[in-house]
Amino acid sequence: MIIGRIVVSEKAPLARVVHVGPSVAQVGGMETVLQTYDQRDWTGLSTSVVASSARVGLIDQARIFVAALRACRALPSTVAIHCHLSQKGSFIREGMIAVREARRRKVFATIHGSSFVGTAQSRFWSKVYAFVLRRLSAIGVLNNASLQEAQRLAPEVPVVVLPNPGPVRSWDRGTSVVGNDAARPRVVFAGRLGFRKGIDVLVAAWPSVVKAIPDAELVLLGPVDADLPESLARTVNAHHAGAVPSSEVGRFLNGAACAVLPSRAEGQPMFLIEAMGRGVPMVVTNVGGMPGLADGTGLVVEVDDPDALAHAIVSILRSPTAMNEMRATALARYGREFSDETHERNLIAFYSLG
Repeated sequence: MIIGRIVVSEKAPLARVVHVGPSVAQVGGMETVLQTYDQRDWTGLSTSVVASSARVGLIDQARIFVAALRACRALPSTVAIHCHLSQKGSFIREGMIAVREARRRKVFATIHGSSFVGTAQSRFWSKVYAFVLRRLSAIGVLNNASLQEAQRLAPEVPVVVLPNPGPVRSWDRGTSVVGNDAARPRVVFAGRLGFRKGIDVLVAAWPSVVKAIPDAELVLLGPVDADLPESLARTVNAHHAGAVPSSEVGRFLNGAACAVLPSRAEGQPMFLIEAMGRGVPMVVTNVGGMPGLADGTGLVVEVDDPDALAHAIVSILRSPTAMNEMRATALARYGREFSDETHERNLIAFYSLG
């Protein structure tokens, strides 16, 4: 039988998990994670996705949420649920599903929110987060800061670092784009073009990059945030290739010289994991899980420092030897840490905690 997007098989697989979170039809980091769970054919796991939210009008949001509640309630109690949480409202929305379903089945969660740690210092949100997290079977986080905070909020629940799944399949790793002009080094940014992702810092840094390397090309991918200042709009538009779906990001990364993400807050960006899977060196800021991703595969700079950002980008573009070493390290690390096989082992181990 079919419940929404969930196919219930007559033959029970080794393990069956339904992932709950934002609609996979949207552009975003969590959405890319859920797309991966929706599309992968694991060896020992059966995974599917139920959309519990979307960036639509309030009435449609309510309909999507009610449909998710009903879909989860209709599942056999032997099916586990894995909720994908960010911060604040997500803990009320997806948290409500988690708390409700935890009474009759195993419920797990991954915390993706870039502001989870900061908002957990608020008395109100700390109570909301603790109320949800203490009812889970196990909690996955993306970095050590979130690990410590989740352990504080839910001391009796197992909490582990659970890296996001890699979006690049083994057969597609390290391939190049037909028609790519290798003589013009391409620097790629993907994410929401706004303050949190540091697009203003990148725009400020770019003239220094072009001064040092006149043929460098900047490609900006993603939706424009409402907080983008009018003063930056024209410059951003000159490099903006559109709010392309996550499936299209690889087309720009293949053959690119560098991936850049000067964020002010992050969890573990799927854009950088994809860059790693395609052998693209990265330049990132010292926040969230990004320094760990850049270990051996790129350079790390401080937040809000356009001079340091420009210097790091130029350093990579000017050094073919270092670039090739980073490419090789990136591909090797992706295979060890983010491949389908590795992530399935991580998931099975995670689910065994509950």
